[in-house]
Amino acid sequence: MLILGAGGFLGYSFCSFLSANAHTYVTLSRSFQWLQLPGEERFIAPVSLLSNIALDWRAIDSIIFMSGTTNLKDVECDPARNISSHVLDMELFFDAIRKAPASPRLLLFFSSAGTVYGDSGKIKKSEISELLPKSAYGRRNVVLEALFSVCAKSLQIPYSILRISNPFGPSQYLFRRKGLVYTLIMSAIRGDKVTLVANGKHSRDYLYSPMMSRIIYELIGSDSLPPVLNIASGFSYTARELMSTLEEFSLNPNVDYKDSGEEYDVADSLLDNARLLALLDIEKEKLSPFSHQNLQDVVDDIMLGLGQ
Repeated sequence: MLILGAGGFLGYSFCSFLSANAHTYVTLSRSFQWLQLPGEERFIAPVSLLSNIALDWRAIDSIIFMSGTTNLKDVECDPARNISSHVLDMELFFDAIRKAPASPRLLLFFSSAGTVYGDSGKIKKSEISELLPKSAYGRRNVVLEALFSVCAKSLQIPYSILRISNPFGPSQYLFRRKGLVYTLIMSAIRGDKVTLVANGKHSRDYLYSPMMSRIIYELIGSDSLPPVLNIASGFSYTARELMSTLEEFSLNPNVDYKDSGEEYDVADSLLDNARLLALLDIEKEKLSPFSHQNLQDVVDDIMLGLGQ
């Protein structure tokens, strides 16, 4: 397996799962925020240089292409340059696939569920819903999804676009972008002030990262994947509801509120995961993100990271 753009939290979570289950795999990224894991062969390079890297292509059964930087604010600063660089990377990626001595069995593209759909308007977004991104990041991913589909079809390689919701979980403290769940838990532990925009009423679908990793692993082993698939818990929480959930576990974040947010912020993200549940034959309740054990594992992990 080859995992491109694996340097962040999502890549780390999935690679940790692979290493814990004694798999070998190859990673490539411009930079890594985590140390090399058992079973991992690592290359520090941009995707654009993939064709120059000495890979055993015949040993690569599947390839995961992650969608690049997830920092919405950075993308908004120069959207034209951002999208052009990502399109070029993807074009060079497929050029490397064409020139490779062997083709992979499966290609996966990791996209962002919340940002490509835009506001849900109280209606759950399924894989066939219209894409109405509000941010430059979301618009970029819509373009990359389309390009990925066209190129994979032209090479006649099976593919799937995985639209992933908001992952949270152990070891998130290692990464530059922490996410709301981690930030609120840290606030409860240390008393740090957190300001919630839109009066804490924006909603998101959260997915526990070990569960996300298991889902992706099982999907890779599937005989037939749909061209697009939501990877989501199917549960949506506002920041206020998330705080209430944390308070049930004696975690009391220190927060204040402000009315406004960024224009590109998604107000409500409601995701339909019926296709995922049917494909893996699992019950929705098993994907409920904020179980006592999940939250306890995250708290324990944060305390370990703080040396307490």
